[in-house]
Amino acid sequence: MTVRKARRMYSGNRLAPWLSHVMESEEESQRPLLTPDEALRLPDDSALVFLAGERPIWSKKARFYEDRRLLERSRVDPPECRAIEHEWNEWTEAPDPLEASAPEPSAALETEGEDGLDELLDEGGGNDSTAQELAALV
Repeated sequence: MTVRKARRMYSGNRLAPWLSHVMESEEESQRPLLTPDEALRLPDDSALVFLAGERPIWSKKARFYEDRRLLERSRVDPPECRAIEHEWNEWTEAPDPLEASAPEPSAALETEGEDGLDELLDEGGGNDSTAQELAALV
Protein backbone atom coordinates (compact mmCIF):
# COMPACT_ATOMS: atom_id res chain seq x y z
CA MET A 1 0.00 0.00 0.00
CA THR A 2 1.31 3.46 -0.87
CA VAL A 3 0.86 6.34 1.54
CA ARG A 4 1.25 10.01 0.59
CA LYS A 5 2.35 12.51 3.18
CA ALA A 6 2.38 16.29 2.61
CA ARG A 7 5.02 18.34 4.36
CA ARG A 8 5.37 22.14 4.72
CA MET A 9 8.61 23.73 5.90
CA TYR A 10 9.26 27.38 6.72
CA SER A 11 12.61 29.13 6.65
CA GLY A 12 13.93 32.67 6.73
CA ASN A 13 15.89 35.21 8.74
CA ARG A 14 15.85 34.46 12.44
CA LEU A 15 15.38 38.10 13.38
CA ALA A 16 12.46 38.65 10.97
CA PRO A 17 8.95 38.72 12.50
CA TRP A 18 7.85 36.10 9.96
CA LEU A 19 9.56 33.34 8.02
CA SER A 20 9.70 34.42 4.40
CA HIS A 21 10.39 31.11 2.62
CA VAL A 22 7.82 28.33 2.47
CA MET A 23 8.64 24.94 0.96
CA GLU A 24 5.98 22.30 0.39
CA SER A 25 6.72 18.70 -0.52
CA GLU A 26 4.79 15.48 -0.88
CA GLU A 27 6.32 12.15 -0.03
CA GLU A 28 5.17 8.66 -1.04
CA SER A 29 6.13 5.68 1.04
CA GLN A 30 5.16 2.04 1.28
CA ARG A 31 3.57 0.44 4.28
CA PRO A 32 1.94 -2.93 4.96
CA LEU A 33 -1.74 -3.19 4.14
CA LEU A 34 -2.44 -4.26 7.72
CA THR A 35 0.10 -4.20 10.52
CA PRO A 36 0.06 -6.81 13.33
CA ASP A 37 -1.12 -4.11 15.73
CA GLU A 38 -4.05 -3.23 13.46
CA ALA A 39 -4.93 -6.91 13.06
CA LEU A 40 -5.16 -7.27 16.85
CA ARG A 41 -7.46 -4.24 17.02
CA LEU A 42 -9.98 -5.61 14.49
CA PRO A 43 -13.55 -5.67 15.80
CA ASP A 44 -14.79 -8.89 17.39
CA ASP A 45 -17.24 -9.52 14.55
CA SER A 46 -14.55 -9.24 11.81
CA ALA A 47 -12.28 -11.97 10.46
CA LEU A 48 -9.36 -12.26 8.08
CA VAL A 49 -9.59 -15.27 5.75
CA PHE A 50 -6.42 -16.53 4.05
CA LEU A 51 -6.71 -18.90 1.07
CA ALA A 52 -3.76 -20.28 -0.87
CA GLY A 53 -3.24 -18.37 -4.10
CA GLU A 54 -5.86 -15.72 -3.27
CA ARG A 55 -5.78 -12.29 -1.73
CA PRO A 56 -6.77 -12.08 1.96
CA ILE A 57 -10.46 -11.50 2.62
CA TRP A 58 -11.74 -9.22 5.36
CA SER A 59 -15.20 -10.46 6.28
CA LYS A 60 -17.80 -10.53 9.01
CA LYS A 61 -17.85 -13.63 11.20
CA ALA A 62 -20.72 -16.03 10.65
CA ARG A 63 -21.52 -17.33 14.11
CA PHE A 64 -23.36 -20.62 13.80
CA TYR A 65 -25.31 -20.15 17.03
CA GLU A 66 -26.79 -16.85 15.75
CA ASP A 67 -27.81 -18.09 12.28
CA ARG A 68 -30.80 -20.46 12.20
CA ARG A 69 -29.62 -22.33 9.08
CA LEU A 70 -26.10 -22.90 10.44
CA LEU A 71 -27.48 -23.93 13.82
CA GLU A 72 -29.54 -26.69 12.15
CA ARG A 73 -26.41 -27.98 10.39
CA SER A 74 -24.47 -28.07 13.65
CA ARG A 75 -27.03 -30.39 15.25
CA VAL A 76 -26.43 -33.24 12.80
CA ASP A 77 -25.30 -36.43 14.55
CA PRO A 78 -21.67 -37.34 13.90
CA PRO A 79 -21.00 -40.46 11.80
CA GLU A 80 -20.38 -43.71 13.63
CA CYS A 81 -16.72 -44.43 14.20
CA ARG A 82 -15.27 -47.91 14.00
CA ALA A 83 -12.29 -48.85 16.09
CA ILE A 84 -9.01 -48.22 14.33
CA GLU A 85 -7.43 -51.51 13.41
CA HIS A 86 -3.75 -51.61 14.18
CA GLU A 87 -1.15 -54.32 14.13
CA TRP A 88 0.69 -54.21 17.44
CA ASN A 89 4.23 -55.52 17.75
CA GLU A 90 7.23 -55.17 20.02
CA TRP A 91 8.10 -51.79 18.50
CA THR A 92 4.73 -50.21 19.20
CA GLU A 93 4.29 -51.44 22.77
CA ALA A 94 6.11 -49.61 25.49
CA PRO A 95 7.65 -51.76 28.23
CA ASP A 96 5.97 -51.62 31.60
CA PRO A 97 8.37 -49.79 33.93
CA LEU A 98 7.09 -51.75 36.94
CA GLU A 99 8.05 -55.07 35.34
CA ALA A 100 11.54 -53.92 34.43
CA SER A 101 14.13 -54.85 37.05
CA ALA A 102 17.82 -54.23 37.57
CA PRO A 103 20.12 -56.68 35.76
CA GLU A 104 21.45 -59.57 37.81
CA PRO A 105 25.13 -59.26 38.74
CA SER A 106 27.38 -61.82 37.10
CA ALA A 107 28.77 -64.75 39.10
CA ALA A 108 32.34 -63.49 38.63
CA LEU A 109 31.55 -60.22 40.36
CA GLU A 110 29.85 -62.00 43.26
CA THR A 111 32.85 -64.26 44.02
CA GLU A 112 35.29 -61.37 43.78
CA GLY A 113 33.21 -59.36 46.22
CA GLU A 114 32.92 -62.25 48.68
CA ASP A 115 36.67 -63.01 48.59
CA GLY A 116 37.50 -59.38 49.20
CA LEU A 117 35.11 -59.28 52.18
CA ASP A 118 36.60 -62.45 53.66
CA GLU A 119 40.09 -61.01 53.31
CA LEU A 120 38.98 -57.78 54.99
CA LEU A 121 37.43 -59.68 57.89
CA ASP A 122 40.44 -62.05 58.23
CA GLU A 123 43.01 -59.25 58.18
CA GLY A 124 41.14 -57.26 60.78
CA GLY A 125 41.08 -54.21 58.53
CA GLY A 126 38.59 -51.62 59.67
CA ASN A 127 36.58 -51.67 62.86
CA ASP A 128 34.07 -54.34 63.88
CA SER A 129 30.99 -52.26 63.07
CA THR A 130 32.18 -51.71 59.47
CA ALA A 131 32.83 -55.42 59.03
CA GLN A 132 29.39 -56.28 60.42
CA GLU A 133 27.71 -53.78 58.07
CA LEU A 134 29.57 -55.25 55.09
CA ALA A 135 28.65 -58.79 56.12
CA ALA A 136 24.99 -57.78 56.43
CA LEU A 137 25.03 -56.37 52.89
CA VAL A 138 26.29 -59.64 51.37
